[in-house]
Amino acid sequence: MVDMFNGLDTNGKIKALLASRDLSWTALARLLEVTPETIYSRKKESNWKVSELRLIAEFFGVDTKELI
Repeated sequence: MVDMFNGLDTNGKIKALLASRDLSWTALARLLEVTPETIYSRKKESNWKVSELRLIAEFFGVDTKELI
């Protein structure tokens, strides 16, 4: 999975994971139990909570460290 993330920031890594399963940012909002507006804000500011990154990593079967 690390090669897939080469050169990407956290937003890019999350986007790649979503694309790998044909999921949208709205689907990610549902997974994290937040609004799509919250996801937009996280993307815009690149300000993800560690708890959110843990959930994303768990869902996609990657190590949380890979997303940072």
